[in-house]
Amino acid sequence: MRPRFAHLLLPLVAAVLAGCATVRDTIAPGIVVPDADGHPVRPLAAKDAVAVVFVFLANDCPIANRAIPELLRLEQDHASRGVKFWPVHAGADESDASVRDHAKEFGLTTVPLRDPDLRLAHDLGARVTPTAVVVSPRGEVLYRGRIDDRYAALGQSRPEPTRRDLALAIEAVVAGKRPEPGETPAVGCRIGGTR
Repeated sequence: MRPRFAHLLLPLVAAVLAGCATVRDTIAPGIVVPDADGHPVRPLAAKDAVAVVFVFLANDCPIANRAIPELLRLEQDHASRGVKFWPVHAGADESDASVRDHAKEFGLTTVPLRDPDLRLAHDLGARVTPTAVVVSPRGEVLYRGRIDDRYAALGQSRPEPTRRDLALAIEAVVAGKRPEPGETPAVGCRIGGTR
């Protein structure tokens, strides 16, 4: 290749590399996702929302199921402060009916979103359940990772967490600050097909 064509190659290489990334720093504010009742939902369209929290769950993941009481507590504590919670079931292996039954069994107050093609999981970088992603109403990812540090690794858990990462991230956002850290390692059950 001759050097005079290098300037044409650089934008092409940059575009290819950008297309390889599955984790995004933003998602479209107008994104539409189906819920387990089959209704289209605009999860970022909540009026007066300060933040939207997506939490990836799975019917058969004991680590995710063990985290649900903490999620319900966080939702109750922060709903009046402009924080909207959306449980998300990613993958096509769970039916809408089984997701609704799971939500009822665990006392979830919001009909879960469905992500059968894993688009939302890929875009938000969720690879395991549970993973929490805090997003601004404009679609900017502010925090991604674990709910707390109860699980240090698969098979290694504490009776109680020593750090409640999602709660700290939400408190930072409500206070008008950026969460630090902005990402933590989530431990849980692999979401099928994620990279």
